[in-house]
Amino acid sequence: MTGVLAALLALAATPALAHPEHDEPAAAPAMEPRLSFVTLGVADMERAIAFYRDGLGLPMEGEGEADGIAMFKLGSTRLALYPRGELAADATVPDAPNGNFSGITLSHNVASKEAVDTLLAKATSLGAKLLKPGQDAFWGGYSGYFADPDGHLWEVAWNPFLPLDDPAGLPPRGPGSNTALTAPITVGGPLSVIISDVVIPAGGQVPRHCHPGQEFLYMVEGSATHVEHGKPDRQLGPGDAYVIPAGAIHSPIGGPEGGRAVVFRVHVEGQPERVAVPEGDDNSACLVAGGDHGE
Repeated sequence: MTGVLAALLALAATPALAHPEHDEPAAAPAMEPRLSFVTLGVADMERAIAFYRDGLGLPMEGEGEADGIAMFKLGSTRLALYPRGELAADATVPDAPNGNFSGITLSHNVASKEAVDTLLAKATSLGAKLLKPGQDAFWGGYSGYFADPDGHLWEVAWNPFLPLDDPAGLPPRGPGSNTALTAPITVGGPLSVIISDVVIPAGGQVPRHCHPGQEFLYMVEGSATHVEHGKPDRQLGPGDAYVIPAGAIHSPIGGPEGGRAVVFRVHVEGQPERVAVPEGDDNSACLVAGGDHGE
């Protein structure tokens, strides 16, 4: 075991020291923990796209290169490819053969133009070098650059076309079942499918209800307890999938951080989409909806 590794393990095992003078709630960080883009300056766009898209199999956004840039979604971060010379020019640094430009920039998106200027000023006050003050960009946003004390380049940007996504890369939604799509099923009878983005607040419980058709649930973030009449409670987390039978009475509960799921529901034409089930009524309200699930 190296001395450095031993020191790190010892530090990790050391109880945190109390600092009564720091018991006040921590101020909001000057820079939120978010990496929006990693941009690589490349010599040959066609070759680079072929390497990342066709060779490594990364999913490319859009139909291909647009406005001289190609983007790949990597979770909540995007990998961007941009001609090296143009990337250096955008950051206002020289691209000399033996210069300091690494060909890589990191980007942090913020919520407004004012937030761009605020973060650039904060970084500069901490010893960063301001390379490019915040200014309107040709692509319709607002951005500026700083170099950290080791010379690494950061772009701070406001992008009105790219909302600040959550860790799952999903746009924000309010609590409840947010219908995203309703479309007919063209085979098998008078059926349609309803796709909903369901958000359950932390500790919140959805009122007891059932649906005439089956539901197919896929958790995308957070956690939830699936409470279904006649069955043991089931804990669900990101990546878990579950089928809720037609007519099953259920009332999920959001976990400590809340939960979010994409739900596909088969809807039977002519029947209600949702049937509320009062407490104590474990059968009758859903017999019409989809069958007896009270056992």
